[in-house]
Amino acid sequence: MKYCQKCGNELLDEAVMCPKCGCTVEGKQPTKEQKEKSKNQAIGAILIIAAVAIVVVTVLLAMSQW
Repeated sequence: MKYCQKCGNELLDEAVMCPKCGCTVEGKQPTKEQKEKSKNQAIGAILIIAAVAIVVVTVLLAMSQW
């Protein structure tokens, strides 16, 4: 196993990019598909966080009107 030099996250031997911080693994360049996958994962995480925030705000607003 190898580790990311930036964040210390454990990496698979074939990894070219750290899934945690997005840093490229030394000596390897990520493919276009890997970059796109990483970007899509980040967008997905942001959307989930936004959805949770909307639910929390909605519940708090509904509770304050009781």
